[in-house]
Amino acid sequence: AVQFGGMYLCYIAAFHYLPSHQVALFTATTPIYVVLVNGLMKKKLPPLHLAAAVLAAIGGAGILWKGYSAGNGELTGIVLVQLSNLCFAAGQIAYISLKDSWFGGSEASCFAYAYAGALLVTLPAGLPSGLACWQEISAMQWWLLAYLGVIASGVCFFLWNYGARRVTPVKLAIMNNLKIPLAALISLLLFREQPNMFLLALGCLLILSSFLIAPIPLKKAAQKQASGGRIPE
Repeated sequence: AVQFGGMYLCYIAAFHYLPSHQVALFTATTPIYVVLVNGLMKKKLPPLHLAAAVLAAIGGAGILWKGYSAGNGELTGIVLVQLSNLCFAAGQIAYISLKDSWFGGSEASCFAYAYAGALLVTLPAGLPSGLACWQEISAMQWWLLAYLGVIASGVCFFLWNYGARRVTPVKLAIMNNLKIPLAALISLLLFREQPNMFLLALGCLLILSSFLIAPIPLKKAAQKQASGGRIPE
């Protein structure tokens, strides 16, 4: 209900106030929310984890940067995108925490509850407008809706949460923005779009650098344990 339902309601509503490239730009803060939510739940926030998330956010924002111009409802749009980011981040961390403690079945049967929660939240909001315009939807648009529902929001979100339980929270945070350079490269290779190559290279470098920061506390802890409480100089 939170990760998919609340996220989508806020995300789609933001397009009423911001152009699409600015909506994409402001989603770059998601890694920070993942680290903060995890830190709040565990009552511990390693500074290097937060630094890695901020670095990934800056890298993602740099790749998405296409200039900026304020407009009417700008603040409302920014707040909606941030609420969307927070919902998606909190849902990921909650799924990791609750999957084993609340649901003992297979990953697929557990994830059915996630989709049911999303349906309960989004159906009341989307059904009235959907019923009002469904006859105007073209065959191509139905195929696009089917792809977005079955593949993008169905299979891909399942695989995302499946993988989320198999990495550390800080690496999960960074992975939230790794899709940004991948999307830019796909746009370059398939659609012949021309991104700012300098910003693309710099953003990729910052995101990859954040992976180097993330494991440091774990390595130090392992060294400390192996050396009987002292970390070798």
